[in-house]
Amino acid sequence: MEMLTDSVGDFFPWLSPLIDVFSGWNSRVEKCFSNLDAYIETILAEHQNRTISDDDKDFVHALVELSTIENAAGYRLTKEDVKALIMNRKRTETRYRKNDILENGGERDTKIASASPLLIPHESLRHCQIGGYDVFPGTTVLVNGWAIGRDPETWGENAAEFYPERFENLEVEYGGGSYEMVPFGGGRRPCPAMNLTPTVIEFTIANLLYWFDWEVPDEVKNEDLNMIEKEDSLVLRKKLPLYLIPIKHMWED
Repeated sequence: MEMLTDSVGDFFPWLSPLIDVFSGWNSRVEKCFSNLDAYIETILAEHQNRTISDDDKDFVHALVELSTIENAAGYRLTKEDVKALIMNRKRTETRYRKNDILENGGERDTKIASASPLLIPHESLRHCQIGGYDVFPGTTVLVNGWAIGRDPETWGENAAEFYPERFENLEVEYGGGSYEMVPFGGGRRPCPAMNLTPTVIEFTIANLLYWFDWEVPDEVKNEDLNMIEKEDSLVLRKKLPLYLIPIKHMWED
């Protein structure tokens, strides 16, 4: 999670050498890479110390064997080469094994349950007409992202329901290219967290679902859960807290 946060130095590059040291960013990054290196070392040690049949060998076994052989140019894979290739493979597997329902569910969260019903106020730069009304330069414009994400003409009669399958065959981007949902704004100046937020949401939900089974207390049925949102705030949040019971999932070997 440390690597998913932003560095202040990214916004002020000329101050980066100073800010990142005193904010502790550099030490946190070094700690993350140290933990990652230790994890890769563990994978290598497990494959080097275990003898298995050729049919059960995987990508890491192949790299370990190649590191003991010189190629035609007399070069042999070093330990650092092997670890770099393992890391690249892990990154690729993570990218292509992403669960579609999880990803679509994250898009649903930003469509219906955006952080705020209204986008940051915008200002019209030139005269235009919207719905037959004249909008003059300097006019403050408030965009109701909450209503756009629940428009039945775009999303159907179940626009307000949790239905992530709707995104499977729907070409809609929340990055500003489509205006059917605008949780991060749009145009040339969208929200700077547009790329970070979906990653954090998917990462968090994936861990919660992977490690735990979830139940509602007091034998409450799922359809009886109160999902009404508060209407007296500029930030969307549930009117009543959601109570769940986590049960550690016991994976079979």
